[in-house]
Amino acid sequence: MHVLAAPVLVEKDVMRHVDLERREIDFPGLQKRARAWSDGERTMLAAAGALFGRLPGAELRDLVSDLDERNLRRVIDAMLVYRARGGR
Repeated sequence: MHVLAAPVLVEKDVMRHVDLERREIDFPGLQKRARAWSDGERTMLAAAGALFGRLPGAELRDLVSDLDERNLRRVIDAMLVYRARGGR
């Protein structure tokens, strides 16, 4: 959720694909919408999906090359939160 809450993705209205009550994210719907997005935006979505366990992960080289400093920091922060929770 931390990655999906990034301003760059919130501007893409990703939250309408999130059901907080059910703890579900419509990643297929997001992937469909993401076809027209930039490489960085799609990489952010891939990182969120990988951490949520519903999409193949973003390649490390994509994280480093596609994301600006602010979004890379957000993904790193999300990974640290994920790790602190024991990978859950």
